[in-house]
Amino acid sequence: MPGMRSILDDLNRKYVGRAPQLREIGLLVTAIGTACGTMSLPARPDWVGGPGRSLLHTGVLAVLAETPQRA
Repeated sequence: MPGMRSILDDLNRKYVGRAPQLREIGLLVTAIGTACGTMSLPARPDWVGGPGRSLLHTGVLAVLAETPQRA
């Protein structure tokens, strides 16, 4: 049985690697479990939607929401 690192590497290659918008934002699948998973995004100043309020720009969330959920 492949190790967790190998599985995560495979998911990132097949899922993130095939989606230019996910590669562009730097998304990584970092953990998986039964019917759930965890992804991470690097912090970037250009994702702040309202300077002074430090809110995440909703476009970043839209990229995640509009991306097919199958590898």
